[in-house]
Amino acid sequence: MNNAGECMRRIVLCSFLLCIAFFFPGCGGEFEILLEGPATLYWTEYGRTVNSISTDGSDKRILLHVTNRPYDMAFHAPGERIYWAERSGGNYEIHSARLDGTGETVPYTNNTNHGPTVMAIDQDADILYWNERNGGNNRIWRSALDPFAKVTWENNITDDYTYGFCIDTIHRKSYFTVNDYYQTGSFNVGSGNDGGVYMGDLDTSDNKSRLITGTGPSADSMAFRGIVVDGDGGYCFYAAYIGSLRIIKTDLNLQNGVVWITADGFGIRKLALDINGKKLYWTSEYDNSIYRADSHLKNLGMEKFLQLDDTPTGLVIVP
Repeated sequence: MNNAGECMRRIVLCSFLLCIAFFFPGCGGEFEILLEGPATLYWTEYGRTVNSISTDGSDKRILLHVTNRPYDMAFHAPGERIYWAERSGGNYEIHSARLDGTGETVPYTNNTNHGPTVMAIDQDADILYWNERNGGNNRIWRSALDPFAKVTWENNITDDYTYGFCIDTIHRKSYFTVNDYYQTGSFNVGSGNDGGVYMGDLDTSDNKSRLITGTGPSADSMAFRGIVVDGDGGYCFYAAYIGSLRIIKTDLNLQNGVVWITADGFGIRKLALDINGKKLYWTSEYDNSIYRADSHLKNLGMEKFLQLDDTPTGLVIVP
């Protein structure tokens, strides 16, 4: 079939489905699935790039060559922008750009503390959260995206470095992982192998509890790594090196944990969740790759999704 014929076929099909959805609204969910496309995966690499690819494996791009070393990423759906952290010497910055990499801005610079290296965005309230360590204090800060106004959100973190952070907007809960040691790329600070997972109210400061505790295999190691949550689905994934390197699936109270993925020749650092596609993604620093597996059925569909040029440092899914 020629291109003109194919386009006409698609127009007729879409018009037919839309008419059915209009006249029979109870059937909308089934046809909505047919019209959904793949999500987009964004990631940063230690080699100073911000990148994207469709979850169907197409349209791989380098969106930006950044000046400094990039870290964690976040996505703001209402503003259609990505955010990431960068570090150059003693300075840490938060950068933002449109989904195509244009319109880059630097809404925040810190030249006194360690961080930001981790971030998450409350999509309902348009608030950005990030970590900083100053002397013996590991804190999480937050700010409205516009105008930017930094305020302390969490002071009572006993571990030195925050590694992962995610938000359940449905139940207004926050989840984050912490360690006594921090490492990404060739940059590392701290000494120890103790860590844990916190959960608490998103809208209340200093109301978080450390519900999971553990130690890594040796000194100078990160026991706890990335964390993601699906509030509507009722589950949470976090990565940990406790006995072995693995991803654990729990309920929203961080209870009833099940080992979902055990590392076998690959690393596990940052996590990202494609809720519509029912896939869990993670970065591997061992072989500079991104892996994925089914998020609803244990040990199903695990594969190396993408081989990278350098160490991945941040990961986020844009539906």
